[in-house]
Amino acid sequence: MLENVFLERILEQLFILINAPRLAPELWWVAAPLLFTLLVMSFYFGLYKKEELGWNTALGNTIVLLFVGIDLLRTLYHYTRPASFENFLFFWETLLLVCIILIEALLLFYFAFTHALPKHIMFFLASPLPVNVQAYVIACVVYLQLNSTWFLLFAAIVLFLGWLIFLTLAQLVERWLVMYWQVKSVEKVKEMQKEAKHLRKKANVAREDEAKELRGTAKNLVKKAKEIKEDIITSEKEQKGKVEIGKDLIKKKKKKQYD
Repeated sequence: MLENVFLERILEQLFILINAPRLAPELWWVAAPLLFTLLVMSFYFGLYKKEELGWNTALGNTIVLLFVGIDLLRTLYHYTRPASFENFLFFWETLLLVCIILIEALLLFYFAFTHALPKHIMFFLASPLPVNVQAYVIACVVYLQLNSTWFLLFAAIVLFLGWLIFLTLAQLVERWLVMYWQVKSVEKVKEMQKEAKHLRKKANVAREDEAKELRGTAKNLVKKAKEIKEDIITSEKEQKGKVEIGKDLIKKKKKKQYD
C-alpha cells in the first residue's frame, strides 16, 4: 500500500515537471533554450561519436547553469508585486535550493577552468544532460513554487533517466541512419564507377569501329589513286605512241618528196 502511494506521488510530481511549461508559460523562456541545446549537443555527439565534450564546452555548460540560477533569483525577487527582498526570507527554502545550484555552478566552473577534476568525471558532470535537467527542474520549482520534497527529487531522477534512455536510443537510430546513408552512397559510387567503365569500353569499341571505317576509306582512296595513276600511265603511253606514229608519217612524206 505504501509502495503504491509512494509511486503515485512520484508520478504526480513527474507529471507536474513534464507539464510545467504549460502550467507556467513564462517558463518557456528558460525551458526552450535548455531543450534546444540539449537536443543539438546530443545529436552532435551522436553523429561524431569519436569526439569528446572538451574542457571549453564543459566550462560553457557551467556558465549556462550559473545564468539560470541568477535568473531564478530574479524570479524569486519578483514573487510579489511590488518586488521585494523579503521574498528571499519568506521563501527561504526555495532560496536555499537556488543558492545550492549557484554554488554547484561556481564549483563546476572552477573545476572546468582549472582542470582540477579528471576529465571523464568533469565531462559527465558538465555534460548537457545533467546540467540542463538540473536547471529545468530548479526552474520548475521556482516558477511553479513547488515544495522541495523527496518525491520531487525522485521524480527529477526519473526525468533524468527518461531523457538518458531517449537520447541514447535517438543516437543509436541516428548512427544507424548515417551508416545506412554511407552504405547507399558507397553503392551509388560503385554503380557510377561501373557505368563509367562501361561507357569507356563502349567508347573504345566505337573508336575501333570508326578507325576501321577510316582505314577502309583510306584503302579505297589508295586503290582509286592507283587506278588513276595507271590510267595516266596508259594515257601517256598512248600519247607517246601517237607521237611516234606522227614522226614516222612525217619521215615517209619527206622521203616521197625527195624521190
